[in-house]
Amino acid sequence: MSTLEFLAFVKRQNCCRHRDRPATAHHMEPIGMGGSRKKEMIEHLSAVNVCDECHMEIEHPDTSSFRNKQEHFWRNERVKAFEDKYGINLWRENARLLARWIWDGK
Repeated sequence: MSTLEFLAFVKRQNCCRHRDRPATAHHMEPIGMGGSRKKEMIEHLSAVNVCDECHMEIEHPDTSSFRNKQEHFWRNERVKAFEDKYGINLWRENARLLARWIWDGK
């Protein structure tokens, strides 16, 4: 089993919020600008299944309320705001996906 196989598995799921929309993968551990999403990377194992709308909300919210300009702080605040708004723990969702992927052997 490879990290790219897990990433493909995540993308085959529906959105963890909407449940009826196809998902893309949001990396909880950032890959960074220029990072290849097509090679084996440990960060792929932090992916969660969100639709395009949810992915945009996590990545590009209205950041005017955030005072600290450091990207790490922003990223954590964006994820927390999304989780609080919808009652979803994205790290728990990631753990559920990893367990199912390992259990199913896919």
